[in-house]
Amino acid sequence: TWIALPDFPDYNKWGFSMIALNNNIYITGGSRGSQNDTWSTTQSWCFCLKKGVWKSIAPMLKPRTNHANAVLNGEIYAIGGTTMDIVEVECYDPYNDSWCFVSPALKYVSNFAVAGCLGKLYLIGSCAIKYNTLTLQCYNPAIDVWSIIASPFLPKYLSAPCCASLHGVIYLIGDNTKKVYVYDPDANIWQKVQQLHTLHENGGMVPLGGKLFVTGGYWKGMDGDYQVEMEMYDCAKDVWTREGSLPCLWLYHASSSIFMDTSKWREPFQS
Repeated sequence: TWIALPDFPDYNKWGFSMIALNNNIYITGGSRGSQNDTWSTTQSWCFCLKKGVWKSIAPMLKPRTNHANAVLNGEIYAIGGTTMDIVEVECYDPYNDSWCFVSPALKYVSNFAVAGCLGKLYLIGSCAIKYNTLTLQCYNPAIDVWSIIASPFLPKYLSAPCCASLHGVIYLIGDNTKKVYVYDPDANIWQKVQQLHTLHENGGMVPLGGKLFVTGGYWKGMDGDYQVEMEMYDCAKDVWTREGSLPCLWLYHASSSIFMDTSKWREPFQS
């Protein structure tokens, strides 16, 4: 069942990033304007579930579009998406409502995904204009240092990669393949797990209740309809199951998981 929440008040933009922290939802950055006249924003928002309202929070230090957010040690990291030829990174402290810069990544990537796992930040990506192999970079917040990790069986290339951390490992997918990869930071090794049933473009992957949920659509043939489906992965059984369609044909969207009192929110979502 899909239920309605208050609409995002700053919806007229694209390329923003969403993340959940402390059972609230945070959205950062994005671009406004037309295709010929766009500009990135520093704006940041928080949806406070307890109050049921969106509120503006401290803006980021740099405008960002098509960037990624990740949670690590109770803070939010905004990675990439600036106009510089380096991957600039900043960190948000929700208690002080403030952002600060941290060290940039060692290697520039523009086609990437980020996840926090076991106290460190993992950046997986490549340069979008070149179909080169993925690079795995790791950030240690204790010493503010990035490192490049040489890891066996790192996937060669993924378009629009998406990753999520669950049970101490990182799951990785792309929109150009049904293959699913998992990285074990302790063993420093990549493996393949059961494939997805369908391709998922322009969506998200989030952990919930010990399982993974993947959203996103795909075109059914060159002239076919656009389908938006969700799949769930049972890590213990290594099985993906179809969970039905999303309630709206979202071409680009993001997803996050929070715990809700469903007795408070009962209005069905109307597409």
